[in-house]
Amino acid sequence: MLIPASEMPSSIALCAPVVWSATSRSCAEVAIARRIYVMYIDMQMADVRIAQQLNSEGLRTDTGRAWIPHVVKQVLSNEKYVGTMTFNRSTQHMRSTRRANSPDKWIRRENAFAGVVSRGGSDFNQRQQQASTGNFSYVFEF
Repeated sequence: MLIPASEMPSSIALCAPVVWSATSRSCAEVAIARRIYVMYIDMQMADVRIAQQLNSEGLRTDTGRAWIPHVVKQVLSNEKYVGTMTFNRSTQHMRSTRRANSPDKWIRRENAFAGVVSRGGSDFNQRQQQASTGNFSYVFEF
């Protein structure tokens, strides 16, 4: 069952169907990221239903493709939405293939910029782990 846009909670900013951009924090990206968090946390919708909802409204990912559950999970687990910037995730020397660095080599800067969603006094990773186990006893602040 899809939810008409008119029945979405008022805390969600609605934008016209536009392409979602991961490279720029446009109105559309912020609105869609917030909607994904609200649908997942507050409305307890599964990632499959969230993807169906976004697709039914004609929204597309940053690559212009339809939403799939895996991409929804990527948005939910991406710390950039709480303002954390992560560097050095991969290494590439001249004329070689890119390879991933181990997490212990990553450089993380929390509060590098204003996040789309607030940490709300709790650790983001802990809430994400709780969300994946179905414990919805926490609140994201916008």
